[in-house]
Amino acid sequence: MQRYNFDRLWNNVKRTLFGKMIQRECDLPLAMDIFKGVQFAPSMAAAVGMGLLANPLPLLAGSMYGNESRRWLQPDIAGVMDFSGTGSEGQFYIMDWFLVDVIGFTFGVAGTTTACKVDFDLYPGINATGTITASNLDGTNGTVTAANITTAMAIGAVNYKMLTETGNVLCSPGNSIDIDVATACTAGTSAMAFVLGFPKAETFQNLTTGFIGT
Repeated sequence: MQRYNFDRLWNNVKRTLFGKMIQRECDLPLAMDIFKGVQFAPSMAAAVGMGLLANPLPLLAGSMYGNESRRWLQPDIAGVMDFSGTGSEGQFYIMDWFLVDVIGFTFGVAGTTTACKVDFDLYPGINATGTITASNLDGTNGTVTAANITTAMAIGAVNYKMLTETGNVLCSPGNSIDIDVATACTAGTSAMAFVLGFPKAETFQNLTTGFIGT
């Protein structure tokens, strides 16, 4: 399997018009192909022809390489979340630039009766403090409702939504994502929400809310 020198690729790509467009490491080989001609991904280029230049996003999503660097955010609670009542059930703290990819929740104690709905809200400070930055992350898609009240809320069931297919939600250090149960399900239900995504290469000198300590 071919191995890439990503530092070398980035040194070339960052000087081009693609430099500001790169969000993830996995985009670098494809960006080099577009800029300098097919060198790193000839099979992908042959498959899509000129479509590579017009619409590369489906190709990148299908390559699956980027999922190897996907991370998950750690919730601020030690136990499970109670989905039997509405309201906040905890937060995810963001300490680096983070591009949200997948949101969702999984059940430890099954739910019934009502399809659970969970909103993921972005705040500028930890503990969901400050004026909310974006309800439902991008204002629309940051909410997940269980697919049904039977199999989708059974023990081990995972309900999720892919956010990178609808738009980019980029979070900054110091932000938090609040888990807000909008529609509750059965009393005694326990579950755990999750947020998956990718780190973005950025320097703290560009953080508008950052201050260099002494």
